[in-house]
Amino acid sequence: MNKELRTIRVLLLAGLLGCTCIAYAQEQPAESIKVTKVEQLVKAEYDNTQYKLVGIDRFGNPKLSAVRSFELHYNLNGNLYKYVSYSSGLTPEMLESLKKLKIAQKIFFTKIKAEDDNGHLVELPDLIEMHFPDCPKNKKKKK
Repeated sequence: MNKELRTIRVLLLAGLLGCTCIAYAQEQPAESIKVTKVEQLVKAEYDNTQYKLVGIDRFGNPKLSAVRSFELHYNLNGNLYKYVSYSSGLTPEMLESLKKLKIAQKIFFTKIKAEDDNGHLVELPDLIEMHFPDCPKNKKKKK
């Protein structure tokens, strides 16, 4: 009887070991790896002291020469004004038009195209800014 029990134990152990080896040998095939492209430039900001758009990278650092073109829109008294620039700065026509504004006005920058570090053109999200006209100089002198 001991021989029979020993034989059964050996067979069970061999079967268990065999099943384990088969399970490890049949690994699942590798799934496809998904790669997502991380954009270097994520948005643009308007520099109202130099009158130009500046690209901002994903870490928040400004890229001064990144913006290549954009459109400027604003609505005044029901009239829509639209200007196009093929550089990062506002054109003289845009500046002249904005200087004529008498009240604060929302201006919209759309179709902003910027060049990333690899030389590829990237479209950035639209930007809404508030433009405040220059304050008139005080002509009265205080005594």
